[in-house]
Amino acid sequence: MGGIAYAYINSWNSVYSNQWCNYVSGQMHEIGHNLGFAHSSELGTYKDQSGMMGYSYGSDDGPIMCFNAAKSFQSGWYPTKTITPASADCDNFDGRVYGLSDFGTVGGTTVVKINNSLSGQPDYFLNYNKKAGINSGTVEGGNQVMITSTGSEGTAYSESELLAKLSIGGTYTIADFEGTGNDVTITFESMDATTSPSPARVVISYNGMVCGSGTASPVTPVPSKAPVTSSPSKAPMTAAPITPSPSKAPVTSAPITAPPSKAPVTSAPITPSPTFAPTTKSPSKNPTPSPTRKPVTSSPTPEPCWAKGDQCDPNGAHKCCNGCQKKGRNAGTCK
Repeated sequence: MGGIAYAYINSWNSVYSNQWCNYVSGQMHEIGHNLGFAHSSELGTYKDQSGMMGYSYGSDDGPIMCFNAAKSFQSGWYPTKTITPASADCDNFDGRVYGLSDFGTVGGTTVVKINNSLSGQPDYFLNYNKKAGINSGTVEGGNQVMITSTGSEGTAYSESELLAKLSIGGTYTIADFEGTGNDVTITFESMDATTSPSPARVVISYNGMVCGSGTASPVTPVPSKAPVTSSPSKAPMTAAPITPSPSKAPVTSAPITAPPSKAPVTSAPITPSPTFAPTTKSPSKNPTPSPTRKPVTSSPTPEPCWAKGDQCDPNGAHKCCNGCQKKGRNAGTCK
């Protein structure tokens, strides 16, 4: 097998090389492919480390993190909001974006899709990458607003690209949105401390008009800061990039109909197959001597013999231990 793991898209089947079946991020990465997710990139495949569809790591209990904004939208697991910037008031976007770990306690938006109506053009997705709970181990962009793009309307297999990681006060501009000459500007304005858990306050403006201006705060210009661009990609924590197998669709960007994609996940190596017991052979010709002492006799025990002074048996029915006296007054007795 050429890589550390691979999986079939929109299927149940994922395959792991050696110890990688023990590594949780490798498992989640391949199951992500089974769910129809493509890779997460950032100036290179796998380099978006904010979620599980980037690199995998040689750890059996971490990192604890979810999927990025584009994959989270595709999953359909969380409350989302789709906005069309050119529409009236941007579909009433209220500016509050909650962390993925808060989805079970609040009903507010966790992922925002900025819809691009032009055919074949990518859409944009943002989320607040709150470093807590089920996302407490996110490797990149913790507690920042993350902006990604992907194709297929964000609902099918398509590699995503991490475009920006915004801290409070940071902005990102999508220039000439939909070819209209108008820009879409996204600003991470503040944390909303009026509610618990606290959402991020995100302001989206189109051609200078603030979306949902009835509830969202106006954009505060930050003249001293340049627009935030994506930082250089980080090296993986412990694992090397997944090497796709040439015979299967790459885990990175293979189309849905392509053959299985290759992809990549701290722990003990995989236990090899059980060792078979050795074949039992026939008993050895000679018994194995005791390793510490020799047998008392090396031949069978002799028959009993007659002691000194016993009468010799002229017929040979029994023998004297030391022979028979032939001469003298003791002749005919055992020596």
